[in-house]
Amino acid sequence: MEAYRFGIIGGGLVGLTTALALSQLSLPIAVIEAFALPSARKDKASMGTIALSYASIAFYKKLGIWDALESHAIPIQSVHVTVQSALGSTRLQDQTVGAPYLGYVVGIDDLKHILYTALTKKTHCDIYPNVRLDNISYTNNLWHIQCKNSSLDLSTQLLISAEGTQSCVRDKLRMTEARTNYAHKALISNVKLSDNLQGVAIERFLKKGAMALLPWHDNLAVMILSGSEYDIDELKKLSAPELLAYCQTQLGYQNGIIQEMGQHICVPLHMQLAEQHFYKQLVFLGNCVHSIHPIAAQGFNLSIRDIQRLQTSICSSDSTCWGSSLDDIAKYVEATQQDQKNIILATDTIAKAVHAIPAPFKAFGINIFEHIPFIKKQMAMYSMGLGV
Repeated sequence: MEAYRFGIIGGGLVGLTTALALSQLSLPIAVIEAFALPSARKDKASMGTIALSYASIAFYKKLGIWDALESHAIPIQSVHVTVQSALGSTRLQDQTVGAPYLGYVVGIDDLKHILYTALTKKTHCDIYPNVRLDNISYTNNLWHIQCKNSSLDLSTQLLISAEGTQSCVRDKLRMTEARTNYAHKALISNVKLSDNLQGVAIERFLKKGAMALLPWHDNLAVMILSGSEYDIDELKKLSAPELLAYCQTQLGYQNGIIQEMGQHICVPLHMQLAEQHFYKQLVFLGNCVHSIHPIAAQGFNLSIRDIQRLQTSICSSDSTCWGSSLDDIAKYVEATQQDQKNIILATDTIAKAVHAIPAPFKAFGINIFEHIPFIKKQMAMYSMGLGV
């Protein structure tokens, strides 16, 4: 049986980032991933993306991978918020907080591949791909892990679940979660525009829902269109030209013409919160703790801050035995909770308001926001992960 100090279930962005953060302790780490290892991709037009806040980028710089990632990333230097059919707008800009950028948009596959490449250089880190969890048990202050399609049998002092909303670990321990269904869906596609967004992210509140555009390579942009389940299901029935025309109508022409739409996906929007954040020498991270509405692009960045706090907590004590006392884990969870509560409350409030408040009232609120510099700066700081 292989013995490890840290065992991480889930080799996605959260799991790989956690492994790289803990690898600085030079203690044995195992990462178990149910799917194949990530590979580098060159096709930016069809690549899934994620927005990293200023604070998340600072953390990746600290971990030593930002130089490799920056050439694949596109900066967000301002966010332009507008309301459809109403005179209301505001801008959050890097100058507002005296920073060179608010954040960056990165390819998910690019980030995964760079994280994985960095971990392969760590002699004390083992990554097991295409391995599915079969059973876990806790005896003698150790977690024992067995896998279905592998002879892998290992033990770990601290177990970390970074599996996402469908957590096999949580299911096996019969833990529950609270779920809020917004009755909304999001249609996500990479689109080609006639004009380059030049580092500007667009947030447009519609009569029913919202549309966001994130700057991507060349004249590409990441489009996220949210609406009621019924409305999005009806959009799925449209032909490609009809869908493009509909999206153009919602966006308007201030930011150019949508020339092409790539393949799109539709995902239901809900909030899922774990009832427990830890159990014995087990910590939950990422979407299996808090899966929130994506309207403010804060979910993954919140997870990054959780990982950073976990790393700090372990490094500030005896890293060889952190977690053997429940006080260690309880203090870490307590340190994360206020940040989590603030972000969860903010995203939940915005998600509900987008669909419930009429356009003139949205515009009125945005115009008030535009003329109060202090609030604008605070909002920019929170979006950058610096106001927590």
